[in-house]
Amino acid sequence: MALMDKLKANSRDVLLLLLLGVIGAIAFFPVFGGKIWGSHFVHKIDYVRQYDLMLEKDPNNLDTVYLRGLQRCHSGNYKGAVEDMDRCLKPNPNRLDALVTRCTAYYKLKRFGEALKDINKVLYFERQDQDYWLMRADVYEALGRQDLADKDLETGKKFATPPEWKH
Repeated sequence: MALMDKLKANSRDVLLLLLLGVIGAIAFFPVFGGKIWGSHFVHKIDYVRQYDLMLEKDPNNLDTVYLRGLQRCHSGNYKGAVEDMDRCLKPNPNRLDALVTRCTAYYKLKRFGEALKDINKVLYFERQDQDYWLMRADVYEALGRQDLADKDLETGKKFATPPEWKH
């Protein structure tokens, strides 16, 4: 085999290994909890900190406040999520995404009465969304009102979207 043929084969092998490495990194990214592998060390992305930095530049950007609160809720900082959602809801008390997130945070904090108020407001505007009926059923169940939870579960079934394969 000529030297050029060997180099081509080696280049092809190197490219294949590189491609497999990239695919492997992408495939295992979620396994490492959002950690990105650097050249010599691992960085954990701190999304809340990134939103904090954005808010330093534009403290009145309620969309950024909402995203920080959503991230706080996902990471288990429910009190921080409630604070951010309260701030989002001051100028617009009917902002549904903030109400749903705050409801979730209240539920996780076992503040079920406040969670019920938020999900009731959401259902006032979005009566045909199965997820919201199921959320309220969870709140009712936590409050010991299984009768109302069962009723909401039945109502939610009416709004279930059937899978495409059933058509």
